[in-house]
Amino acid sequence: MDYQKLYEDIISDLKSGKRALIRLNPDQIEGLKQVWEKGLTKEELHKILCILDHSMDANLEFSSYICRELKEVADSETLIYLLGASSKHIIEAAAKDGFPPSGEFMTAIKNILESPLAKEPENLEWLLRTIEQTGMKSILFKGSILKLKPGMGSLFNQHKKASKEIIELLEKRWAPIKGGPLG
Repeated sequence: MDYQKLYEDIISDLKSGKRALIRLNPDQIEGLKQVWEKGLTKEELHKILCILDHSMDANLEFSSYICRELKEVADSETLIYLLGASSKHIIEAAAKDGFPPSGEFMTAIKNILESPLAKEPENLEWLLRTIEQTGMKSILFKGSILKLKPGMGSLFNQHKKASKEIIELLEKRWAPIKGGPLG
């Protein structure tokens, strides 16, 4: 499969100010999965995640691939790309089918939340935005999230400020739930 052409088309559209949304057909979906099965370099992974992020339809077929990468992610740039693809192809796709995100995904996110990657302000903001999309399932992360709540430093850093606001929103969501499973 020539995913490189799809990627270049997206980048071209973005550079010319277009929305760059594509609809993946079944052959393209299978092609992307086959490429992923063979193993990807970091650059190839980023290109495929870009394609997924700009696809019009949420598709659970990519869930296990994204989860596998989330379990091994070691750098901020890849984490942010993975979280973007997760929003559409795990959270949104599961909700569309009437299900919560998979346990595999939730565990991967919890592990990242408790890793050094979560201490980076931009990463934490992206993690929290992703967690917020899980709705009431976000309570599973309550203990880990509250440990990371930014303090006074949030006044001087846009990512810390956004993280603090998201955590406060989550706290309001959790308020009716006494303690929660991890709280």
